[in-house]
Amino acid sequence: MVVYHCCVPNCTASTRKFNKLHKYPWMQGVTFISLPNKTRNAKERRDWLRLIRRPNDWTPTKYTRICSLHFDENNNNTLPTLFPYNNFKKPLSERKILPVTINQANFSELKDIFLNTKYSGLNTLKRCRITRTKTESAYHKLDYSGDTKKDIGHILDFITRVKCLHVKGQQQPVGSSNILMAKLKFDLTLYKSLECVELEHCDPLLISGLETNKQSIEHLFIHYSLNSIRDIMLQDIPHWKAEDGTMVVSHWENLIEVDFSHNSILHIDDSVQLIPRVEVLDLSYNKLESIEHLNWLSQLTILNLSYNNISHLDSLHTKLGNLKKLNLAGNKLSSLSGRCNIIIPRLATYKARKSQETQTGRQ
Repeated sequence: MVVYHCCVPNCTASTRKFNKLHKYPWMQGVTFISLPNKTRNAKERRDWLRLIRRPNDWTPTKYTRICSLHFDENNNNTLPTLFPYNNFKKPLSERKILPVTINQANFSELKDIFLNTKYSGLNTLKRCRITRTKTESAYHKLDYSGDTKKDIGHILDFITRVKCLHVKGQQQPVGSSNILMAKLKFDLTLYKSLECVELEHCDPLLISGLETNKQSIEHLFIHYSLNSIRDIMLQDIPHWKAEDGTMVVSHWENLIEVDFSHNSILHIDDSVQLIPRVEVLDLSYNKLESIEHLNWLSQLTILNLSYNNISHLDSLHTKLGNLKKLNLAGNKLSSLSGRCNIIIPRLATYKARKSQETQTGRQ
């Protein structure tokens, strides 16, 4: 009896699996369809082959089949339209998931992506920027062996060496589906060596694995994602200290640079105590109205609060400690009242020229 396999790349449907439906329940009711006749239906055949996207040097035979999983049952169109590259044109809840195998073609593609210092992993992990010098040794180990476990092991080993990660979501649906990248969960547990993390359009409550990377991350950049600093510092934990004073959440011991610009942060909450070694803090382009809790950041030397809604700087000298550079441009300052102007002579750089401060505040 002839055994048929689906000719679509990465589709593992096969007539051999009909005898193991308990193991492959998604094969229930699947049929195998031959390609249109190359003489009588030449145009339709070309359309099928174009949609299937096999390599140009591939030649179908009389035994070539495509499985019914690639045809839309609710569409009268005779063309196959459901493929991995178009997200099957269905919502995730309605999708029949096809197992994906690693072969010479897609492994080479992964290797080329690594060489260009970008890694595309799960849909949520949009991009990973990696310094070539830090990944060169790991890259040369990425050779296709035909052993799936070994090849996946190489990729996982590479992930554990990644130093810089850029996760970028998007607000628009993926393709013609209803999947929103910004609403997908993702896990950073496998990234063991992260030093720099940049997040854009991501819900911090959907991120897991940050706790395992706190001790290695030195630079943290988050944009278009936060309504409060607590969102990322505590995520879904209500308090960072128990009633008896013990720590529930660990400190970011090595974090020295934080950029939370271009968010919707309304105030600086007490969760900044979890980043005691920060030297550079950028909170520009938020919705801050006052400066609070920065006295906990004893090593802070550069602070950017530009383009917020700050109007008063009362007792600034008690809040900013060893600060050397301060940017207040684009705020709504009316005065630098009280003793707050004592700090101004100590600053190496002080920018407030676009604010509406008084002449007294400039002196």
